[in-house]
Amino acid sequence: MFLLQFAAGLDLLATLPPDSKIAQDMSKQAISKLYNTVPHPPSAYLGPTHSFRAADGGGNNLQDVNYGRAGTSYARSVQGQFCNPPTSLPDPGLIFDTLLKRHEVS
Repeated sequence: MFLLQFAAGLDLLATLPPDSKIAQDMSKQAISKLYNTVPHPPSAYLGPTHSFRAADGGGNNLQDVNYGRAGTSYARSVQGQFCNPPTSLPDPGLIFDTLLKRHEVS
């Protein structure tokens, strides 16, 4: 139940102007809620080996050092709840004409 309320709050937050006071307050609360729900390793586990991120992404997860490393396979950790069918995607020609087509020759 909480997750549905949290998702509804994020949906509402996305519709608010980012510079409004309520949007800033909601953002701070959402970020703190997300930050506090993720377990953080004790600082004793972090040594000189893990002080900085590796360029290839290796060693960023202390439990599995290869998780997220460049060149490794990517897998979702959760299944998506809502999936748009391919028929609901916009027409590629419309995207090209709207974003990429040059309207004038320079």
